[in-house]
This record gives sequence, structure tokens and C-alpha cells, in this order.
Amino acid sequence: MKKEVLLVLSLLIIISASAQETTQPNSQEVTEIPEFEAGILPDNPLYVVDKAIDDFKINIASDENKAEVALEVHNERVAEAQELAENGNHDYLSEAISEADKTITIVQEEITPEFSDNIKYSTKRSLEVLTKLKEDVPEKALEGIETAINKQIVTEKKTEIVAEITSKIDGLCTQLIELV
Repeated sequence: MKKEVLLVLSLLIIISASAQETTQPNSQEVTEIPEFEAGILPDNPLYVVDKAIDDFKINIASDENKAEVALEVHNERVAEAQELAENGNHDYLSEAISEADKTITIVQEEITPEFSDNIKYSTKRSLEVLTKLKEDVPEKALEGIETAINKQIVTEKKTEIVAEITSKIDGLCTQLIELV
């Protein structure tokens, strides 16, 4: 049992080190909305481990990096929901959407001006995927998708506000420097 715990902890440490590297494109490099890649799907017994690792990555991320890591996990969960819907596996769809919903909440709480462009592109892609899912899922999954879509819209608006405030602060700083 101790060997298994040590193995899992070792894996978590290795993965956490890689979590510090961001995979989101620089906002100036983004020209199109990237496709999301699904991880392990909720119907796989290893999904619990995948979620634990992702939660661990989010929890150990620095304050400056937390929104970015949470957004990466969110994008993965949205892709998982999309893949489940495409495969007709609606039994686990609500779980994938619920997990995506949890991570976008973290993004909302941790958003930074420097990361607002990346969030804009990602939330736009998420909205496209979730809106398309509405057409292909059973009625029992619609409520979860609607909730996720509403959170995406809130995140998008919040991102716009952060970007606008940042721009105004930058302009005011420039004026202040000119006055001095």
C-alpha cells in the first residue's frame, strides 16, 4: 500500500512540474480558436485519477497561473463532453459538463488582465461546443448544458470588463507619466 501511495505521489509531483508550463498560446499569437483535446472520459475507471491529477495541478498552480491551468482543464472537460455526445454516450455527459462548470468557476475567480485574450478565445470555443451539444443530447442533459453556457457567457463578459479596465488603467498611467 505504501508503495502505491508513493508511486501516485511521485506521478503527481512530475505532473505538477509540467503544470507550471502553460500550453495556452500567447494572446498575440492567437489567430484562430484552438480545438480542445479530450482527456480520459468519465466512463473510464481511470477518470477519477485524471480528475485528481487535474485538481492537484490547479491547487498547486501559482496565483498568476491558476486561471490558465483551470482553463486548460476546463477545455479538456468540454472536449470530453463533446466526445461523449458524439459517441452517443449520454450517461456520463452530465458529469463531464459538471466538471467543466466547476473549472470555469475557478477561471472566473482567478482571471487576470494578462490572460483575458486567451480566456476570450477559449470561452468562445466552449460556447460553440456547448451550443452544438444542445442539439444532440437528451433532454435530461439540457439543464446542465444551459448552466454551463450561462457560466461561459458570464466569463466572457467578465473578461471584456477586465480588458476594458486594464486598457483604461494603461491609458491613465500614460497620461500620468506625461504630466510628470
